[in-house]
Amino acid sequence: MNGKQIRIRGLVQGVGLRPYIWRLANELGLNGWVRNDGAGVGIAVAGEQLAVFLARLPDEAPRLARIDAIEVLDGEVGEVGFAIVDSLPGNIATAIGPDAALCPDCIADL
Repeated sequence: MNGKQIRIRGLVQGVGLRPYIWRLANELGLNGWVRNDGAGVGIAVAGEQLAVFLARLPDEAPRLARIDAIEVLDGEVGEVGFAIVDSLPGNIATAIGPDAALCPDCIADL
């Protein structure tokens, strides 16, 4: 299904951004996934409320998040429903805030 591939850069890991994105996407009935990787947070998303999702995404982000950039490209989304998927390994080019406490599951995921 046609949708968007989104890259979010900034202080976006360890701040609750993926659960927030999951909740927003499910609230809007969207399909796709969200995951962490070395460059930040990646999202594949499709559905009728995509424009609403894109408008709300930066405005309602968790207070510890600092979004420096959101890149949006056209792309295919093969998922039905919306999920938080496993993080991708790779070179780290994103930051985690020094004052944010991480739970053991988040540390293991990173």
